[in-house]
Amino acid sequence: MSRKRLGRMLDGILAMVLIFIMAAAITYAQLQPQETAKDAGQLEKEVVELKGLQKYVEIFKASIEDLDYAAESLDAASEAIDSGDTEIAKAQSEKAGTFLAPVKDSMNEYISEMTPVINSLCPVSGLTIDQAKVPKAQTRMYKDSKIGFCSLACPATWDDLSDAERGEKLKKVVSQETFENMFQQEQKEASE
Repeated sequence: MSRKRLGRMLDGILAMVLIFIMAAAITYAQLQPQETAKDAGQLEKEVVELKGLQKYVEIFKASIEDLDYAAESLDAASEAIDSGDTEIAKAQSEKAGTFLAPVKDSMNEYISEMTPVINSLCPVSGLTIDQAKVPKAQTRMYKDSKIGFCSLACPATWDDLSDAERGEKLKKVVSQETFENMFQQEQKEASE
């Protein structure tokens, strides 16, 4: 493994940590008490949200530990490269990957849950959906965007569509700007 690849891996780890920190800060800011009077229902809702965040605190703690182990493995891989021992470098790089995989999965889950759906109409049925209340089972990630559906049947139908068919259906239910941004981001990532 080259130093350049190790550098990219470390950059990726740093980016994941920064995303975690930013997501936690945004969530924390959203849950800060407002200066207006709240009714019991609003307070109950906030308590439920805070309890849900506890799950992510535990995930963050585990992720930090995994990142520490991954960093140690990458340091060992770098030392092995310096000494010319490619077998140890490869083994340590693979070990780092085993620590990074659950961090990536945790981050993807967190991002998926915290990301609002981008559409107000179901791309399969065309029916109106409440973007703030779409259950997780009625969503799919598509080109790094969360798509909401009106019923449990629609995501299954969506899953059976080709990528081109998904794009055509989505184009009908999101703004032109949102649609173009989804594909511009994909093209940018492909060119890097």
